[in-house]
Amino acid sequence: GQHVFVAERTTSGTRIVKSFTGEGVSWSPDGKSLAYLRNNAAGKAVILRSVDTGEERAYPNDGLGLAQLRWMPDSSGIVAMVPHADGGALYLLDARTGVFRRLLPRNSSQHVRSAVIEVAPDGKTIYMPFHQAPGSPWQGIVGVDLETLTEKPIVTFAGPGYPGNTVPGLAVSPDGS
Repeated sequence: GQHVFVAERTTSGTRIVKSFTGEGVSWSPDGKSLAYLRNNAAGKAVILRSVDTGEERAYPNDGLGLAQLRWMPDSSGIVAMVPHADGGALYLLDARTGVFRRLLPRNSSQHVRSAVIEVAPDGKTIYMPFHQAPGSPWQGIVGVDLETLTEKPIVTFAGPGYPGNTVPGLAVSPDGS
């Protein structure tokens, strides 16, 4: 299986201080926890690990097949777009309770949202690329308001769009502009 490594940098060099089984690691904004995925009998579970104590809490996701984890800026939860046979959905995992809340489907009446997501620094909006159908070029980026679960186009790509089946990544500036 895959491993997560935690390294420490000092003036004398870098050394691995922890190693454990997992993948897709994401460090919480408050620096207190790591979130990552670990395979188990039911699929992948989200693991929250205390950086200080090493204590792990496993949250099975009932075979949702989580891919990319993004922390909310206040470290209260983790957002993930879940690919699924029905097209998938955007979920929020409460970091305290382990409850998964389905926010909205991956497919809207107008387009398909990407599994590549990014949370705005204020935690109010989630950004993701979109296209008309699986396999078609990416056409732009939408923002989803987490309070109302409504979306609005942020940018539309000129021309044929971004080619290919995946968008390699998405990032939002720290000031949200």
